[in-house]
Amino acid sequence: MYSEIQKTEIFNEIINRITCGESVRSILKSKNNKPDFVTLLKWIDEDEIKFKQYARAKEESAHSDADYISNIAEMVLSGELDPNAARVAIDAYKWSSGKKNPKKYGDQIKVEHDGSLQITVKPPQLNAD
Repeated sequence: MYSEIQKTEIFNEIINRITCGESVRSILKSKNNKPDFVTLLKWIDEDEIKFKQYARAKEESAHSDADYISNIAEMVLSGELDPNAARVAIDAYKWSSGKKNPKKYGDQIKVEHDGSLQITVKPPQLNAD
């Protein structure tokens, strides 16, 4: 259905749009010779380079999600957006960016250890049957 040149051009456009923060669903909905989702997944599965490009684009799109948070905050401050609606959107973008790029935007878990270890040995329980 697609020549290799068409496939490459379409895939590169999809990757660029993902990197800029568009969802895969909305990109593929726009059609203009776009494949369906199953076909896109097949392209990704068949080619390790495409797989890496796709993974990288999804990770990079976290920056767009984080940037949207700033825009939403500005809209609330200017009175363009209801604070409660903004809270929902911000929570969604925070969740999304944390999942896409957990090293940068994910919840940070701090683990501390003081170096001590306590071991308690309990004798085995005997069953009185």
